[in-house]
Amino acid sequence: MNPQRISFARTLPICALLLSYVIIAVPATMAYVNLKLASSHGSDVILRYHKLQVRVSHERFLRDSILSSAEVTSHAIQAINISGFITEVGVDRCIKTWPKAWSPSGLDLMQWWAFSFPIACLPFWWFAGMGIDSLLGNRRLHWLLLLLGTTLFMCLAVIEISLLFRSPYAVKPDPVPVSWLCGIGMWSVLLGAFPVAWIRRGIALQRTRESLEARLFAESQ
Repeated sequence: MNPQRISFARTLPICALLLSYVIIAVPATMAYVNLKLASSHGSDVILRYHKLQVRVSHERFLRDSILSSAEVTSHAIQAINISGFITEVGVDRCIKTWPKAWSPSGLDLMQWWAFSFPIACLPFWWFAGMGIDSLLGNRRLHWLLLLLGTTLFMCLAVIEISLLFRSPYAVKPDPVPVSWLCGIGMWSVLLGAFPVAWIRRGIALQRTRESLEARLFAESQ
């Protein structure tokens, strides 16, 4: 690996983690500031939506701002880190809650996934970064890693196609969030670096072999 070039295996996980939590932090900060402005002398705030009224305690402004922001942005964060679902399933199986998803007490599932998916997906961002590094010639990967990346790419591509072209006559198909479709499509493109890198390596090896054979033939004449 060339140390003077950017390593996507290092930068992608960091950038993805920061982006995911910034998505939560921005609306959480706006909500917190609005609650502070609406509160007079540290009093509670009553939020009204049609006939619904919710009292927000001044002691919970920060917590409720973060949790509400996490719930609202959860689908977007899941889409960015959709591969983290594999880690979540593994955790649920280890603690024997599968097929039900586990979440800590005090957090609903959407809030928990908004916080946990960016961390659960870090190994996959690192893996995708290695594929991009290999495609750009910054890193040489073992063929087993190329095979694994290609297999994951094919699996995600098949899932994406099957979800996009589901039969309209299916019996009550479960609705799939558009954000998930975008996330699966994005990860299919990212992992597509592996088969392309493998094909390019094969072509380069074939050209090298042909060049050596031509040189040997010329020297034998």
